[in-house]
Amino acid sequence: MANPKIKARKRNPAGQGARSAGGSPLSCSSQYLESARSAASRWRELSAERKTIDPGDDWIHDVRVTARRLMEILALARPHFKKRKLRRQLKRLIRTLGPVRQADVTLSFLSKEAGRYFSELGEEFERQREKERRRLDLESLWVSAKRVEAIGSNLAGARSKNAPRFERRFVASRKRLLEKRLAPFATSSKRPASPANFHRFRIAAKKLRYFLECSAAGEEREILKAARVFQGSAGDWHDAAVAQRQLVKFQKTKPKSGKPGEAVRRAGKLVAARRDHLHEIALRKFDLLASSLGLAVLGQVRRRRSRGSRSEPSRARGPAR
Repeated sequence: MANPKIKARKRNPAGQGARSAGGSPLSCSSQYLESARSAASRWRELSAERKTIDPGDDWIHDVRVTARRLMEILALARPHFKKRKLRRQLKRLIRTLGPVRQADVTLSFLSKEAGRYFSELGEEFERQREKERRRLDLESLWVSAKRVEAIGSNLAGARSKNAPRFERRFVASRKRLLEKRLAPFATSSKRPASPANFHRFRIAAKKLRYFLECSAAGEEREILKAARVFQGSAGDWHDAAVAQRQLVKFQKTKPKSGKPGEAVRRAGKLVAARRDHLHEIALRKFDLLASSLGLAVLGQVRRRRSRGSRSEPSRARGPAR
């Protein structure tokens, strides 16, 4: 005869996992379902705007941010249904909008930080932006709002059908994904001073932020605040880095002498100085994020990582914000 204590433990193992996550499974999963509904609602709004207005800077940025939130929601939904094709489509949309976003960032940053030379350079960069926008084929890349809204309805249906099973799977999936999002910070003891490593940690912090936005509980909300602050500072640095690269690329296609060449050189010096200053600010915000994560949490992740794990997050595809 089976031991009733063992049987009871098998029926409801969610409690222990939920306590380690910082809150009850019911509150975490309710927040998760609400995030899925909110992201789907925002995607429907973006879909409607795509048909009525010319995609602007804010619209493209909102599409990329919402798509990243949906990808984290789908990553947590894997135990209930697999949507790998949908995740790949969202990822391809983000990547395709990257060059347009880079052109928008460059124009915005140059007009703000190198305004005195913008009259000589702005026209060229505006042409570059229009060129990138003409290349877009949103009709073939776009994910329909109906498919996105099905995520929330399917999750809600799975929960109403068998709530205890849904909570157990959610807690297990959340625990696994939380370890994955914390691992880049837990396995590195060095400050990401180099631009390449810093960019990787920026991407890792972005994924951690979007993960916590849809499922944070208890003390994790402090980590979410620190991740948002760091991502904002790192994003400012990245805007400057993108503008600097675009200026270098532009300089190679123009004569070094004359008015345009001189404007590019001087604007490049201003942007480079601003980029280095923003890098120092973002490094201080990174220190605050690392501190908020806590040694106990990081130690727990370190013990679960294999010996051969990398000391840095994997390289991101494309530098676009």
